[in-house]
Amino acid sequence: MRSSIVKLVKKEAAITYVHFNNSYKYTITGLINGNVKVWRLPLSQVSASENIMIHNCIYHTKHVEKIIPSNDNRVIISSANDLTICLWSLETFELLRVYNFEGEYSEITLVDYKRAFAIQNN
Repeated sequence: MRSSIVKLVKKEAAITYVHFNNSYKYTITGLINGNVKVWRLPLSQVSASENIMIHNCIYHTKHVEKIIPSNDNRVIISSANDLTICLWSLETFELLRVYNFEGEYSEITLVDYKRAFAIQNN
């Protein structure tokens, strides 16, 4: 059995989180620079030349810690070390909402298409 490592691009900021979205056939990466990038990856054997970045979601200013999809895969939330949580549309790649926190949070859940829930540490 042969294993493959997918190389997205030659010079990219360090990836801190990866989420595979089967509904849209996307791979979504969170980066150390705060960007959230959406990639189209072919289902067949993947080569670096076939990987296409569809969108670069820019809002966070520090590294992305987590990416969570909604149950219907229409939106994702990204959380970052800058104490922000962003709600992104996977249909339009639009930033739908930003949640700002004054302190660290330990857990995050996507409630529905427009709401996220986070447990904030004291």
